[in-house]
Amino acid sequence: MGENPIVIFDRFNQIPAIYKNTIAIWPNLNFQWIEDRFWVWIHYAATKLGRGEFFKAIDFLAASLTKQKAAEKESIQYRKDLRK
Repeated sequence: MGENPIVIFDRFNQIPAIYKNTIAIWPNLNFQWIEDRFWVWIHYAATKLGRGEFFKAIDFLAASLTKQKAAEKESIQYRKDLRK
């Protein structure tokens, strides 16, 4: 599916028309947004470790890495589509 999902029900056929008239663009990486949240994320993980909630900390790190890998994969796929 990716950027063009299948619409199962749309009474007035508005959603497919919107998809046809728009272009999906990968957002630029905003370092300030990351920096604003970085220490909050680190504090969250450190607090979990400090309380002995090791599995919660592992889950947080795993989720972060999974999201990062998915974003990288989509970004690479998007760049390949531009070369066509």
